[in-house]
Order: sequence, then structure tokens, then C-alpha cells
Amino acid sequence: MASLDDIADKESSARLRDRLIEDERYSMAIYTCKKSKIYSFPVWNAWGHALIRVEPYAQARVKFKQAFQLYKGDPTPVIPEIINELEGSPPVDVPAVRSMYEHLAKSAPTILDDSADSYLNVLYMTSTFPRSEKSRQSQEISNPQYSSNSEFDDGPRSNLDNMRYIECINYFKEYARQLMLGFMFRHGHYTDACMLFFPPDGIPPQPLSLPLASDYGTIDELCDLCVGYGAMGILEDIISARVSMTASQDSAVSQYTASALASICLYCETHRLFNFLYRFQSLMPSLAPGMYPDHGLATDLPK
Repeated sequence: MASLDDIADKESSARLRDRLIEDERYSMAIYTCKKSKIYSFPVWNAWGHALIRVEPYAQARVKFKQAFQLYKGDPTPVIPEIINELEGSPPVDVPAVRSMYEHLAKSAPTILDDSADSYLNVLYMTSTFPRSEKSRQSQEISNPQYSSNSEFDDGPRSNLDNMRYIECINYFKEYARQLMLGFMFRHGHYTDACMLFFPPDGIPPQPLSLPLASDYGTIDELCDLCVGYGAMGILEDIISARVSMTASQDSAVSQYTASALASICLYCETHRLFNFLYRFQSLMPSLAPGMYPDHGLATDLPK
């Protein structure tokens, strides 16, 4: 129970606010902040995180909007905490669950179905159920749909469903666009990430001081990620598609594509990625002569 001493000064009020946050009494914490005229960002921020954990995402967005209206400074450092919340999951008493499954494992000789095997796989524990293991293997052999899909083996598997992924993108777009590119690569959305720099029939917003940069980063940063995640082929396909439509594009779009292509070639040459350099240089003759800025790049292709 709060007393008058709890709001005798701003320091006492802040301690009361923090206690109310710990008790998840957010409305009362906001009321305390208003009456005592103290900083209420911690309350709105904690309230937003609490809502994310129980998944009313639209309500969480409202709370975070309130929080950032009050935030004193650049909100960019706060966004990763929200993203981590969306990427995470509710806490689980893992030791207790493991103990239960170990008890199941000891009872293996009496278990004649696949259910125990699937339980153990949840925590990546080695199966001790010979019959169920043989049953699962025979299913994989007889029915290809049980086998792992090879299209997921070439890149990282995202732990986010579509709804949570879109929520993350919304926060990045609103508050921290410069963090969005790495996030998209980390979750395997390579094409969408490249399209940030090459939107269909358009040019991304660019700072005046950096003509080939965007709110999401630079061409070099895009190339770094494409090389790191093995996605240069995707970038090549996107550039190739834009180059093939040059005749029907606005001149500014064509000029941007040519400049970006020249920068990608310079990146490949600088980093001695000669195979990629040849492939991107091969797209240059498809563009009108004179479009390329002078980067000191040799554009003559091997005969």
C-alpha cells in the first residue's frame, strides 16, 4: 500500500513508479507519473513489452508510440529490445521439463508409439526409443514430405512467424530503418532486403550528401551482407531485371541503376571477388553508354 511518503519528492515518486511497474500495475504507475510530474517513459515501455509477451501487438504499438513521444534522445538503441521481445518466447522451466522427459526415456521399453520421441525432440534430446526412431525413418523413406526441405538448408531459418516478422518491420520502419537491413538478412528475407535499394520502378529515399545511400544503409553494406549470406546471385537477378527494363524506365531510375551497378562492380574489384565482378560487369553493356559515373573501374570484359 502506497503512502504520502512515497510521493513526498520526485525520487520517492520514481521508486513508487518502479514498484508499480514490477507489480504490472501500469495504469497506476502512469497516474503516479502525472501527479508527481516525473518521467513516464519507463512505464509505457514496460507496458508495451508486457503486451508483446501476451501478443496483442496493436495495443503494444500504441504504448510504444506513447513511450517514444516522451523519450529523450534517439530511440534507435531501444528498438533492439523490442525486437528481441518479438523474437523470443515465454520463459519455460526447462530443468523441470527435461526431468519429465528423462523419466519418459527410462520407460522406453514400455512405449510403443511415436509420441515420446516427438516429446524428446522438442528439447533436442537424443531419442532412446528404437521402435519410434525406426518408424520415423521408414516414414521419411516412404514419404518424401517427411524429409527436410532443401530450400531451407541454404540460409538461416527464421524463428518468426509472418505476423511477428511484420511487427518487427513496422518498428524498424517507424523508428530505426538503419537496423532493418541486417535484420532481414538474419531472417532469410534476402530478396526483400535487396529490394529496399531497388524498389520496382523507383529509387529509394537518399540523403543529399550520399547519392547511393538510403535510409537503410549503403550499397557497400548491402554487398557485405549479400556476400556474407551467399545472396549475391539474388542481387544479380534483381539488377538484371532492372537493366532489362531500362528502355521503359524514367531516366533518373536508369541513372540510379547504372550508378549502383558501377558501385557493386567497384566493391567486387576492391574485395577481389572476380567471379562476381565479371557477372555484374556483363550487365553493363545492356545500359546506355555514358550512364556510368567515373569510379576508375575497368569495364572492359574478357573476350
